[in-house]
Amino acid sequence: MHKIETILEAIKTALSADLAPTLVERSPVYKSDKPRVLIRQGSENTESEAFFTDASFELIIGQIVLAQSDQLESKANEQRAVVHKCLMSLQGIVPGMMEISAQRVEDANINSEAPALSRDLIYLVRYRYNTKDPSL
Repeated sequence: MHKIETILEAIKTALSADLAPTLVERSPVYKSDKPRVLIRQGSENTESEAFFTDASFELIIGQIVLAQSDQLESKANEQRAVVHKCLMSLQGIVPGMMEISAQRVEDANINSEAPALSRDLIYLVRYRYNTKDPSL
């Protein structure tokens, strides 16, 4: 398993525990009546290469929050705080993951008919792997 997959699975497991009963998924579901968080990988970048390779990737966490229309933003911000705390707690625990930092929060899309709010939280994950055997 590639190092990014290992990191994404560890993040999914941790977020699933911290955000319950919100569903945490790696592939999108386009119709649902449940709040969910979608974890995706964005662009990847190699920073240095030697015996160990230092690299980074964008972690995109898509929030879909369902609540009364007057509570959408506050619920989304509460969930964002839980996500951030959970991700920061994984530093030094997930093998190979060196650092995770918040980059930006995309503008929210609000569907007043549902009512639902969706937005992406973008993080930068730095990791290191053995160049000869990326599974290590």
